[in-house]
Amino acid sequence: MIATATATASAFTFETKSLLAKLLATENITMQHNPSVTTAYFDIKQRLLVLPVWQNISEDLYDLLVVHEVGHALDTPPSADILKNAIESIDAKNPRGSKMFLNVVEDGRIEKLVRRRYPGMRRSFSLGYKELLDRNFFGTAGRSIKSYKLIDRINLHLKLGSAMIIDFTPAERKLVEMAENCETFQDVVNTAQAIYK
Repeated sequence: MIATATATASAFTFETKSLLAKLLATENITMQHNPSVTTAYFDIKQRLLVLPVWQNISEDLYDLLVVHEVGHALDTPPSADILKNAIESIDAKNPRGSKMFLNVVEDGRIEKLVRRRYPGMRRSFSLGYKELLDRNFFGTAGRSIKSYKLIDRINLHLKLGSAMIIDFTPAERKLVEMAENCETFQDVVNTAQAIYK
């Protein structure tokens, strides 16, 4: 479903953001809006960037979603076999949980790489994540961060940075630093394994 997106501060069109995504990804990816999804994702096989239909989002948040998924187009291995093997190496008996751990660490890596590649997007990432936090996208309102599992706290730390101060024990801090320092997909796999264990 192709739709026109509107922002509170300024109007922007689906067509212009779709062109931006193609230019940043350096390939002819397809972009869609889908009202039945709750968050953005990139289908590595079909080279399809899917965005949720949210009301009254800022252009910074929209750009965050697009550029985050472009990061997957650029840097996440496009092979389903590579991803399947990575998930199984974490815990073959728990593919859903393993995939979540892998995704958290991979999200941190691809965002670091895309911010490095497109430094002008740093502001949009910062403002976009603040907007998600204000919208309670992460479910943090009225909830103690200490009650979150380690992987969820690492996810918040990697995405929100200084917008939310999260305490980690010294042992947890080593795992956080591993996640922050991932450069390759193999680094991601090794770090996800270590956090999972």
